Amino acid sequence: MTDRASWWRVARWSWLGIGGAWGAWVGFGGYFAVPRNADSFASLLASGFFVAFAVLGLLAGMAVGGSAGWLVERVMRRLGAGTTTAVVVASLAAVCAVWQVSSLVLNRYPGLRGPVAQATAGAKASPASPCTAPPPSDPAARKSWEAECR
Repeated sequence: MTDRASWWRVARWSWLGIGGAWGAWVGFGGYFAVPRNADSFASLLASGFFVAFAVLGLLAGMAVGGSAGWLVERVMRRLGAGTTTAVVVASLAAVCAVWQVSSLVLNRYPGLRGPVAQATAGAKASPASPCTAPPPSDPAARKSWEAECR
């Protein structure tokens, strides 16, 4: 075995590692946003769910990263690309595939995100502030509007 062959083997194994790490982080990402309450079983239960999501994300990320990298490398090699080109393009494809799948998962299950990410994502759907509207003409409603908006 040459030294160069071992580098390609490391690159191929990195598809699994990068995909697994990214998937585990997506599954475990909201853990730090869960409030800790030592007197409650709910925080322990929620923490257990995030650990389970991290393990599930690890396995799913490894599957997506490894299969995307393997598939793209095989296609590139059949098209006549060299080992270097095939492995580099396959590595890029594996990262992009894991990135896109994690984006789809986070959009489908927003509870996996922390509150900061939810605040930025929810900013699009938030209702308009009543202070941006002109003041009402009714004296009681105008007094309430002025107390709230000024």
